[in-house]
Amino acid sequence: MDEKKEELLQLLNCHFAELLSLTRAVNAVKSRQVETAKLKSQAKLISRTWFDTVRPRLELAQIADPSVDWLSSRFEALLQASRVRSSKSSYLGILSEATTSTHFSWIVSRDSRYG
Repeated sequence: MDEKKEELLQLLNCHFAELLSLTRAVNAVKSRQVETAKLKSQAKLISRTWFDTVRPRLELAQIADPSVDWLSSRFEALLQASRVRSSKSSYLGILSEATTSTHFSWIVSRDSRYG
């Protein structure tokens, strides 16, 4: 596998793992609201990492895939949820959509320069 593709896949896999970790943490919340500063900070960090690191790397590699925009909308929703009082079900809905693994795997694998 091409080294650049491998690096991008590794970055995406790490980001996906962070989302799964956040999902587990939100699932463990006993109340209907996600109010802990730690979870809100984790959600913000994951979202900012997408916009500050992951997406720019994909753009640098000239990967134009609708999944990138779709995932960006999910990370924007997650960022918004972390800024206000949001329900556990809101977080879980966003995270469930964002962790649809096909969106992560298709971004790099569908791009003809890397296939």
